[in-house]
Amino acid sequence: MLHDIASLDDVKFMNEFINLMSVQHQNIVQLVGYCYETRRKLVLHNDKFVLAHVEERALCFEYLERGSLDKYLSDESSGFDWCTRYKMIKGICEGVNYLHNGPQDRILHLDLKPSNILLDKYNVPKIADFGLSRLFGETLSHHTTKRSIGTVGYMPPEYIDKCYITEKFDISSLGVIIIEIVTGPKERSKRPDMSSQQFIELVHKNWNNRFQQGIPMYTSEEVCGLQLQLKTCIEMGLQCVEAERLKRPTIAEVVSRLNKLDAMIQKISPSLLPPKLPVVPASARGQVRIAKIGQWGGIGGNYRDIEVAPCRLKSLIIGSGGAIYSIGFSYYDDNGKQHKVGPWSGHGANKGIDHTIHLGPSEYLIEISGTVGPFTYAPHGVITSLTLVTTIRTYGPYGELVGNPFHIPMQNKGGSIVGFFARVGWYVDAFGIYVNPNLDATQEDEIEPWGGNRGEAHDIDVAPRRLQSVTICSHDYVNSLAFSYSDWSGHHHTTEPWGGLGGDTYTVEFGPSEFLTGFSGTTGHNVVTSLTLITNARSYGPFGHVGGTPFQVPMRNNASIVGFFGRADQYLNAIGVYANPEQEKIEQEDGLTKMGPWGGMGGDAHENDITVAPRRLKSITISCDVVVDSLAFTCTDQNGQQHAAGPWGESGSRIEKIELGPSEFVTAVYGTVGPFGNYSSVITSLRFVTNAGKYGPFGQGIGTHFHAPMHKGSSSIVGFFGRSSSCVESIGFYVVPV
Repeated sequence: MLHDIASLDDVKFMNEFINLMSVQHQNIVQLVGYCYETRRKLVLHNDKFVLAHVEERALCFEYLERGSLDKYLSDESSGFDWCTRYKMIKGICEGVNYLHNGPQDRILHLDLKPSNILLDKYNVPKIADFGLSRLFGETLSHHTTKRSIGTVGYMPPEYIDKCYITEKFDISSLGVIIIEIVTGPKERSKRPDMSSQQFIELVHKNWNNRFQQGIPMYTSEEVCGLQLQLKTCIEMGLQCVEAERLKRPTIAEVVSRLNKLDAMIQKISPSLLPPKLPVVPASARGQVRIAKIGQWGGIGGNYRDIEVAPCRLKSLIIGSGGAIYSIGFSYYDDNGKQHKVGPWSGHGANKGIDHTIHLGPSEYLIEISGTVGPFTYAPHGVITSLTLVTTIRTYGPYGELVGNPFHIPMQNKGGSIVGFFARVGWYVDAFGIYVNPNLDATQEDEIEPWGGNRGEAHDIDVAPRRLQSVTICSHDYVNSLAFSYSDWSGHHHTTEPWGGLGGDTYTVEFGPSEFLTGFSGTTGHNVVTSLTLITNARSYGPFGHVGGTPFQVPMRNNASIVGFFGRADQYLNAIGVYANPEQEKIEQEDGLTKMGPWGGMGGDAHENDITVAPRRLKSITISCDVVVDSLAFTCTDQNGQQHAAGPWGESGSRIEKIELGPSEFVTAVYGTVGPFGNYSSVITSLRFVTNAGKYGPFGQGIGTHFHAPMHKGSSSIVGFFGRSSSCVESIGFYVVPV
């Protein structure tokens, strides 16, 4: 629990809380949640027991295993080595710099001390309780205060004498902490009894003994670097605790000096610099931090809440009549798992009418308003009406607009309501909200549908990130459409066919570096008559009979189509698309390059490709005689899961299999392309070169030579794509950096 935060009204506290939610830095303890609760408590007042309305608020921060820094402070002869202490000093300074000069409004800590600095398992320092000063209302906007803040021993003279507050308050506290990290608390107490120079010499003497005799052993170059770091830190600590406020440096100057010091150490002995922290994998959405805010309404009823933190609201069911009788909803958690809640229903005789709201993948709840007033059997008030506003439209009002109005907007642009908690008796007495401060990171564009208004509406439940395949049934019209995609958590989803039976079926599977960049077609009366798909590699279609009004879906910049929505009955009546503006960046981040293909592009050959991004080639199987009759291979993805592809083509008289060793990779492929039978151009031979040897040639090698080389020692071939019929007509390669 936090002291004195009940004095802030809901609007001020919500604004303040959103500011705290925006503070994200590796040297600051992360705020991960907020809880607000109201209850009635029996208390003694004027010799009588009365029911008092009690509000309780709590902030929840990340857990850090090692606890606070004050437990680990010691003198130079024991405890942490110098490199660990220097890493702590640098991290604390960078955290304070973020509070003073970060993207959020300036935050003054006003109680920096070792017990407010926590350590994770890698001894990375994280500043705690940094936000408390922001919760004291407007007091800290002035230069003086009557409120007692800070801790004795870490407060500057101007505050002790005059209660004067500036950013230099934190600088003075920081100086004390730096000195204590370098010398330990006991040695720090000797500082007032000697000059700065004497103190520096004492600290140098004590540390030099450890540098020269202790463990680990240092080289002479490293000792020189250690002494330079030590001298800089102790001088800087003494400057920060100067009695005259204006003589203290700013935190920006402190960090700048440390950065210049690191540049010098890089030249003298780079081994002394703090090592890079282990990389902790994060989900595509990043860490989701959910706020619990409210509640609004009366004080009756029984408490209802959810058990798993919500990330994305999917649907709501509101029962209403003269008041709000029930509320239910479904949501996704941070792992993409769906949860259904309620409906939380009252005991009233009139259950009202249920209103169901299904939110689209790019639709978010950003505002709620309503009224609170007394109702039958609920004299203290219940929720009498609700109106919900999303990024796309307004729903309601539900219930009757009777009573005192309330309004819950998102204070920060980009936040959304993702779940609820409530009190329910005869009716919905009160409710509160869970807030995700960031809208879903996908930021898809929903491009309106083309076609008619007949048929049933179809949409997807989970926001798409990457389109994997499209299946179209068509004849004179487009009979049906189905597709598969992956979401932002890496989970795969497949839709049922939207539409009726009949027509020929075509399935387009997109390779790991292929994405849908264009989409066009024609529409008739309430029906889609044809569709053409355009990728960064080729065109597919048209499917159906081209006739009617043409349409085209424009993709902006590097955007790509990642999903569909529409209407359908026995045919596909209308179709719209979801576009991801960052699809090309995904390919670049994978580090995967597509080379080729070499060979023929005509005839009735089938397109061959894989659907998972390959990271390592495991084996290659070639069937050949005069030409390369078929190709198959196995590979592993970035998660180490194995996948098999092929055989592409038909079996020949000779079959050869190449099993690559655990440290062996393909560095080049040589081959020939030429005519064969009725084919104008097919792959007539292949030869593979690895870092360990050569394999082939496979085939007789008649025709024009081609060569797919890798940059020496920097890349390898990890997969294939191409075209095939009764033989392999063309071949291309997937390449990744080694």
